[in-house]
Amino acid sequence: MDKTQIKSNFHTHTSYCDGKSSIESNIKQAIALGFQALGFSSHAPVFFENPWSISTMDDYMKYIEEVELYKKKYKEKVDVYKALEADYIPGFTHSFDFLREKGDLDYIIGGIHLVKNEETEKLWFIDGELELFGKGLKKTFNSDIRKGVQQYFYQMNAMIENEKPDVIAHMDKIVMNNKERFFSSTDKWYRDLAIETLELIAEKQVLLEVNTRGFYKKKCKQLFPDLWILKEAKEKNIPVIISSDAHHISELDKGFDEALMVLKESAYKEYYVFNKDLWEAQDL
Repeated sequence: MDKTQIKSNFHTHTSYCDGKSSIESNIKQAIALGFQALGFSSHAPVFFENPWSISTMDDYMKYIEEVELYKKKYKEKVDVYKALEADYIPGFTHSFDFLREKGDLDYIIGGIHLVKNEETEKLWFIDGELELFGKGLKKTFNSDIRKGVQQYFYQMNAMIENEKPDVIAHMDKIVMNNKERFFSSTDKWYRDLAIETLELIAEKQVLLEVNTRGFYKKKCKQLFPDLWILKEAKEKNIPVIISSDAHHISELDKGFDEALMVLKESAYKEYYVFNKDLWEAQDL
C-alpha cells in the first residue's frame, strides 16, 4: 500500500507545545509530501506548569494567530486548519467550549494523558517514561491497576459527555506503558471498559482516531486503538480518522501504511478527513 494515498494529517504538534518543529516548517513539509490538508493540534493550555502543553493563554492566542497567518500565506498550496489536542482533567483544564470560542477552532481532539484520583485529586501520568507508569500508579492509586484503568475510561467517558470533542485521541493509550505488566489487554474487565467507551462514542457520534505514533516510535507493537477495538468500532459504525500525532516534520506521514492495512483488516471501507468546515469520508 502506497502511503501517499493519505494526503493529510490532522493531529500535528508544534514548538508551541512539546513539538519540535515550527508551524511554517510543518506546512512546508506537508506541501513537499503532496498533502491536501494539515491540521495543527498543539496541546491545549492547562491550569498547572508542565513541559508539554502551550504554556499560557497569551501563548495560545499567539499560536492561533500564527496558524492563521500561514494558513493565508500557503492557501494556494495546502489547506491548513486550527485545532487543539485538549486534555480533560476535571478542575485542572479549560472547558472545550471556552477553547473553541477563544481560538475559533475548526475542531478539538480530546485526549487523556493524566488520570485523576477523584478522592485525593492526585494525577497519574500514563504517558512519558516507562518506569514512571508504575511509580505513578503506586502514588496515585496505591498500585490498584484496575481502579486506575477504570478511572482512565471513566474520565474519557465524562470528557465525551461533558466536553463533546470532535475526535477521541489514542483511545487505548493506557496499554502503552503497561506492556502487559500490570494487566492484560485480553482481561474481560479491561475489554468491558473499552467497549463501554466505544458505545458512548457511537452514541455521541464522535470520530475515533487511528493513531500511529506509539507504533512508529516503537513504544507499542500495535496502533492506537488495537485491532480488536477497531473491529468492535466497525461493528458500531464509528467513523475513524488516521493521524500520525506528529511532533516533528519527519513524522507527518509516519505509520500510514500500517493504519491502512489495519483498517482494511477491520473491514473499514473509508476514513474521514476535514474539508473546509466538516468531516468527509474518503474511500480506503
